[in-house]
Amino acid sequence: MIKNIIFDIGNVLLDFKPAIYFSNVECGDEVCYHIFHSPYWKEYDLGTKSLSEVKDILIREKPEYQPQIEEILSRWTEVLTQRKTMKHIKSLYEKGYHIYLLSNLSCDAADYIKKRYDLFDQVDGYVLSCDVNYIKPDKKIYQILLDNYHLKPHESVFLDDLKDNVESAKALGMYGIQVVDEDKALKELYEVIEEDQNVEEKTKD
Repeated sequence: MIKNIIFDIGNVLLDFKPAIYFSNVECGDEVCYHIFHSPYWKEYDLGTKSLSEVKDILIREKPEYQPQIEEILSRWTEVLTQRKTMKHIKSLYEKGYHIYLLSNLSCDAADYIKKRYDLFDQVDGYVLSCDVNYIKPDKKIYQILLDNYHLKPHESVFLDDLKDNVESAKALGMYGIQVVDEDKALKELYEVIEEDQNVEEKTKD
């Protein structure tokens, strides 16, 4: 029986598309790739490097992009804007499901989200990479969530935009949904829930 819905944050509950957001910045697409696909950004999400440290390294590697790097990093959290999926948390909660978050997220992003949205107040619990120093798809971060909140994998559905992250959840026994198209992912989620409820009703009969 499904009891828990576990959401990633970036590109699941909140948009994270910096290349689009900063398209008006000169060479914005290339600079965003340099920033957000760098190994240092992963260290930032892990909580092992500060934003200032990441910025200094990125500028040393691409000094010709210093103004753009500084501009983008000065307000990069603005990229995090609400998606329609976030509006489904309340209705899922009202249906009796427990809601959790599992996200690769820096402390700065977490602080921004806490100030701007009430996301963390809407859920039963969360694990963020910056707090535990593990990052998806490492199975250790999933296990921390399961252990902290005494969740059973087979009772949990996990939604993430990245295939590798979904595969790690499946390997631990969860039902995984990759969020490529938001509407299709929500449709799949509700179909899984409905099917589970039908099985539960037949079992009772």
